[in-house]
Amino acid sequence: MQGVKFCNISDVMLRLSLHPPKPLMVSLSNHEPRTLFIQLSLNCTAQPAFLECCFGCCGAIMEVTVYILLCSDGSYYTGLTKQEIEARVWEHNAGICDGYTKNRRPVQLVFTETYDRILDAIARERQIKGWSRVKKQALIALDYERLPRLSRSRCPHS
Repeated sequence: MQGVKFCNISDVMLRLSLHPPKPLMVSLSNHEPRTLFIQLSLNCTAQPAFLECCFGCCGAIMEVTVYILLCSDGSYYTGLTKQEIEARVWEHNAGICDGYTKNRRPVQLVFTETYDRILDAIARERQIKGWSRVKKQALIALDYERLPRLSRSRCPHS
């Protein structure tokens, strides 16, 4: 069995999507290690509901925060966390986890949304990650009226 330390559930999902399925020992920040026995064909990926059940969260009320960071190079990073957002931003700035923000520090928190269900947070994180820079900027500015127009076109002037 392979042991892997992950910073958040998104990292777990990324690992599962990039590598052939096999049992993993998973350890998330502030959680005890758990073993995920993943029985998937090579043409299948883990579903969020399956991961949520494996982490013992089904039906439980918890706070999950979807967040956007402004990186030092002007790019945006979207993530989610079950821990306090201030602690997660500190982790990004401390370079604790390898990843997108490690070489783009310091980062600044520019947007958060909080969800009671991890599945909703995962869906929202994926949605935002697929958006253009202009659409993310509209969300950060809380310009919700502009979002539908930006969904129809990636051109910022339409």
